[in-house]
Amino acid sequence: MQRQRFWMSGVVGFVAAGLCMPGVGLVQAVSPTQLTYQDSQNSPGKLQLVATSRFVVLADWGKEAVLDRETGLVWELSPSKDLFDWPTAQEHCLNRATGGRKGWRIPSVHELASLVDPSIAPPGPTLREGHPFINVQSARYWGAAPNLHFAAPPWFVLFSNGRTIIAGEKGGKAHAWCVRTGGFDMMELSEQH
Repeated sequence: MQRQRFWMSGVVGFVAAGLCMPGVGLVQAVSPTQLTYQDSQNSPGKLQLVATSRFVVLADWGKEAVLDRETGLVWELSPSKDLFDWPTAQEHCLNRATGGRKGWRIPSVHELASLVDPSIAPPGPTLREGHPFINVQSARYWGAAPNLHFAAPPWFVLFSNGRTIIAGEKGGKAHAWCVRTGGFDMMELSEQH
């Protein structure tokens, strides 16, 4: 019991000392108030520390981008409210310099759907409670085909009800929510959190 208390106080002290990776510039870091204890399914009677913050607004990116620690992707904090046809949506993301960085693109339909909370009822937007994003519309957003190696029509993710549908050849117009890889070592980041 004494050993377990010592171990837990060490973990809480580590958390309180600061959990940010140098140079990443996290606006929100996991603090002791954002941690919960959960029963471990593998070891009944033991508790494990669980971070409750999936999304982190990045200070070094001008607070214009959000790291999704679940996927390692970086999303625009505030996607455009404009509607685009498919070619223009791709061009829009390719020309972005959000957070002072280039390299933005249209997400795959799987990446975009990873933001959907299926428990949110229409009219949405179907995003998890506590997310940091602003200007997300309860509307359709462009998603690239699941397999980029084959020519295929784009998809839509509907943030009004969480569904994904094929856009078809002509597709019409939809919103574009740009994404990029963050260049973060997620294992290293999680070890420091």
